[in-house]
Amino acid sequence: MRTLSITLTLCSALQPLHKTPQRTTRLRSAESPYVADYDQPPGPHSTKWLATSENNDQWIEFDERHYRSMYADMSRTEMFTQTLEKKLAKFPPKTAVVCDLGTGPYLLFAKAAAAAGARKVYAIEAVPGSQNKAREELAQLEAADNSGVEPGVIELVCGFSTDVELPEKVDILISEIAGSIASEEGVYATIKDARERFVKEPRNPDSFVPFSYETWGAPGTDLCHHSGGSQSLPNDGTALRIDSQDNSMQLLADPVLVEDIQFAGELPEHKQEASFEWTVSPERIAANERAFGEILGQDREAIEANGLDVERLAKDVARSMTGIALWPTIVFEQDRSVVYETRGPLGEMRLSHWPTVLPPLRERPLLVSPGTIVKADWCADLRDGKPSTPLEYSLVCDTAPPVDAASAEAAAQAAAQRLSEEAAAAAAAAAPAKEKEEADLAALKKARDEALKAGWAAQGKQVSGEFMQAAASAPTAAVPE
Repeated sequence: MRTLSITLTLCSALQPLHKTPQRTTRLRSAESPYVADYDQPPGPHSTKWLATSENNDQWIEFDERHYRSMYADMSRTEMFTQTLEKKLAKFPPKTAVVCDLGTGPYLLFAKAAAAAGARKVYAIEAVPGSQNKAREELAQLEAADNSGVEPGVIELVCGFSTDVELPEKVDILISEIAGSIASEEGVYATIKDARERFVKEPRNPDSFVPFSYETWGAPGTDLCHHSGGSQSLPNDGTALRIDSQDNSMQLLADPVLVEDIQFAGELPEHKQEASFEWTVSPERIAANERAFGEILGQDREAIEANGLDVERLAKDVARSMTGIALWPTIVFEQDRSVVYETRGPLGEMRLSHWPTVLPPLRERPLLVSPGTIVKADWCADLRDGKPSTPLEYSLVCDTAPPVDAASAEAAAQAAAQRLSEEAAAAAAAAAPAKEKEEADLAALKKARDEALKAGWAAQGKQVSGEFMQAAASAPTAAVPE
């Protein structure tokens, strides 16, 4: 669990651990754990990494656990299938031809297309392990009496889409090859090739499901990186991948659009480059300080025993930057009426099988303050342009002082005061319900205890004080024979 390793590592900054935590960390026993205590190096700061989970030149291959995770993401799955069914409904039954590019081991969208009335579905899969399971899935599907899919409608095509041919062009191409950075599974090269060779109308948005993939980004601060847990130095091909609901990583500004990959639009052949700018939000600084304070406060005793101050640590982490956090969004309709967001419009935490990518700019975080200007130059290098070659990403970031530091600091303090007042009001409003819940539980335990005593008395037995004390913490405890 990330939070546990964070606390352990923070404590280890002053006192070595007797037991090494599971997550590999870089301890800094000779340095202050506070970012504000060390000199800030001049910018710009840069990092680069490969689009592979192992951070090497081996192409991404997902195991069955990852596929099951995607399959279980019902919101994502339903948006794909419902959009596909809507497009197929425009064709007369048994006339449309569909290509499911990257069908996976379960032929998920291929089966949906066949069930929705497609005449033919070409299901392309490049990963050998997934191909084998897809063959088994297709055989079982065609052998079943009630599958709703006629034999021969789905044809499994094995290999990278750039290396295979289809006997006819398709009306609709559906593909879910979005990575945690939208482009990292090779969508640029894959879609550019597939639409020109496989699709009847390659520049018509109605020919594709979804309409586009997007990557959004914002400066982020990660508590684990702050504590020395970045696992590696920058520029070695490492990017942290953090669960989208993990509150130990917080954003410092509102997100901006980093990648806009429209399947029917212009796609780069070699590099996709862009520049972005954010202003560190005073309101987010205040909210982050409160969030980190709650996390660290859970282990206040251990932290303070090592001479550290929880409130100062929370403030320090809230005013530091690990790097630019990146996450994908899938747009199904051109008017954005149907959108799958792995984080909310303002970067809010949401349940998703896609993690947030956060490449550290340095071994230690950068100090920021309310109103700090963060600038970044982004590059996604397609290298040789083949889908089998992982992209190389790079970020070059620099910061500039706030335009009006005093006003920004005042805004942060005002936001902190407002959050404190809101929390106090919420606690006061919840107090009666909490008191009633505690009273109901106490009454339930009392009734249970009296029933236990009465039952034992009827048997001529006595209830020991030790048993009643143990039973008080276990409402369903049974009287032993």
